[in-house]
Amino acid sequence: MNKTKRNEIVINLIKDFSDDLTETEKLLNLNEELLKKKIKPIGRTTYYNLKRKNPGEIIANKGAERRAKQKNRTDYQRRKEECIQILSKREKISIDESKSFVELIVVNEGTKYDRRRTRVNFNYVISDIQDDSSVDEMLIGFELTQSVYDICRQGGKYAKPTIKALKLNDLNKYDQKLCKSKHLKWIQTIAGTHKKPAILVFRFTKGRFESFKGKLDRESLRQERTDFTDPRTLFNDKERWKWLKADLSKNNCKLLEKEWKGSRGRVRYYCPKGHFNEPLLTNYFRSRNAFSCPTCNEGGFDPSKPAWFYLMEKEEEQQFGITNYKKQRLDFHIVDGWKEIEWTDRSYPGKEVEATEKALKVWLKNEVGLLPYRTERWKKNKKNIRSLKQLKEESGVETSIF
Repeated sequence: MNKTKRNEIVINLIKDFSDDLTETEKLLNLNEELLKKKIKPIGRTTYYNLKRKNPGEIIANKGAERRAKQKNRTDYQRRKEECIQILSKREKISIDESKSFVELIVVNEGTKYDRRRTRVNFNYVISDIQDDSSVDEMLIGFELTQSVYDICRQGGKYAKPTIKALKLNDLNKYDQKLCKSKHLKWIQTIAGTHKKPAILVFRFTKGRFESFKGKLDRESLRQERTDFTDPRTLFNDKERWKWLKADLSKNNCKLLEKEWKGSRGRVRYYCPKGHFNEPLLTNYFRSRNAFSCPTCNEGGFDPSKPAWFYLMEKEEEQQFGITNYKKQRLDFHIVDGWKEIEWTDRSYPGKEVEATEKALKVWLKNEVGLLPYRTERWKKNKKNIRSLKQLKEESGVETSIF
């Protein structure tokens, strides 16, 4: 069908439409009629070009246009039904329709130079959760708020079910229930934002870190945790010392210290197999094993095994270190934002690598300067090392591993 013939059909169809329709409604109806006639629909640009060329045939109803602008652009009832249908099927939950509604939130009122911005949210209450659903059972009964766009978008099913917002009172109640289920004592909830989740302040009531204070976002706390790895969450030195003695005694370790030396100090003890240990307390707290003995626990540094020496950096800092397990250590640092500069070309005897590190730590402390509470980390502006060869030359440390 040629263009002229199609345009004639379009104009004749529009003539039959009611005068009360807006231009948008006319275009929608027109395309429906064209599809029935097996003719390709037209776009807005084509429609308005035809209107300009045929002003006597396609006449706009200004009254209908004015009334349309006064109406709310969002069909809230349709959006509500759509959201309920998607969430019920995708998340396998039942939603209380009487307590659910769609609302328009004005993010920015807009000015002469800045457009008005809005956000459409769906507020709903979960009444039931199916057995095979991944949604937290404890969310039943709470008022949840989620972006309509996040619910309806094509990739929405890949976004983990999340609470976009909660009233603070509801948030506190939920966190108390969450703490109780994890055998924790709820202390307080620090409200957050969409980009920065709310922080839950709690205290352990049993397990390795019994009586220790911690801070986590709700998503992290929902995961099953058997320990907490930040020694700075302890309440005071008395509790730290009490826990340390009890933990070593429980694991049949012999403590050699007579008093608390501070969280940044070292602790001397014999493990159950008689190995002498003197780890930093921060390393001991972070140990995922029953106690921090490198010889007994594969995760620590073992001088009797082959080892690697590495150099890394991030933003304005640099550090060197040693490890028996290159891939695991690299993955561990990458998570914290570190990037590798250079590793030794191969692994070397652990004792030799450890001796090199100790000598470099002395040089670093005396000649360059360390970051607070660190023994192998420094500021780039004081010394920017770009290779292991440069590190060896500038430190003057004799070593055969690089």
